[in-house]
Amino acid sequence: TVFGPVDFDRVVSLLAERAIGPREWVSINGSDWMRAEDVRAIVDIQPSLFETESSRPLDDGPVNRFRLPALFFRIAQSRLTGKLKLTANTIQKELYFDKGELRLAHSNLKSDLFGSFLVHQGLVEPTHIERALERVTTPQSHLGHALVELGILNQTALNEALNDHLRSRALEIMSWKEGWFEFFEGLLAPREAEGRAGDLAALTMDGIRHHYNLGELRRLFDGLLEHTLIIGRDTGPIAAKIGLQSDEERVRPALRSNVTLKALLDAAAASEATQLYILRIAFALHQTDHLALRAPRS
Repeated sequence: TVFGPVDFDRVVSLLAERAIGPREWVSINGSDWMRAEDVRAIVDIQPSLFETESSRPLDDGPVNRFRLPALFFRIAQSRLTGKLKLTANTIQKELYFDKGELRLAHSNLKSDLFGSFLVHQGLVEPTHIERALERVTTPQSHLGHALVELGILNQTALNEALNDHLRSRALEIMSWKEGWFEFFEGLLAPREAEGRAGDLAALTMDGIRHHYNLGELRRLFDGLLEHTLIIGRDTGPIAAKIGLQSDEERVRPALRSNVTLKALLDAAAASEATQLYILRIAFALHQTDHLALRAPRS
């Protein structure tokens, strides 16, 4: 893709955010278009931006709609530290975790830029972003701080926006149909976090609520509805950990061993909301390894 014209320091900042990649075409201060990795001045002052991972990933493989939440739940439950790199076609995201807590997210989606996020949320106008960017003159400068200095946002609003922005960058991944992941254990975030995402398991459950509707959950369980449920002895602790909401918690006791999802859905035929809660909870418990499905005997 192409990006520009833009000034030199802004290109460096965007590279550091992974908002643009080394092989993207850039025009700096109106100069000729060239790949970012071919701009020698940037490579000389920020060589780390062009380094590739030096170690093999601890784990890697394909991701799809049935496996994505399990990946996040596993990082949370195992309290892993490292970098999760996810790619889907031309999209690339890097999420940094510290003991299972999301600390930093990089993305090459232009819609994931902080300014785009603020405008989309209705917190600022595009003209506010333009004014603030005039103050972002070094790679160390931050758009949010400039917005506060201009009186467009107060510090409380900025902090809340940074938290929501970090969460949204991760939750967008839950909408992917397929992709590839690599987890590099022990790799720490290259800079301090600018937001707090909260508990990762609860965040992942929010992603399921936002990106998995009743129709999709039915498709995911297609062919498994007549399998018998095998459920852990006590799902209460994991239900509390992932933050089930009151309506979901009300339905959870119905999911028990030796019944089928078909029987539960048939019993709730009059309420699509209840059917959604049944499949949502079953999906979450399966993704956290607290529910298995046993095929019927032939």
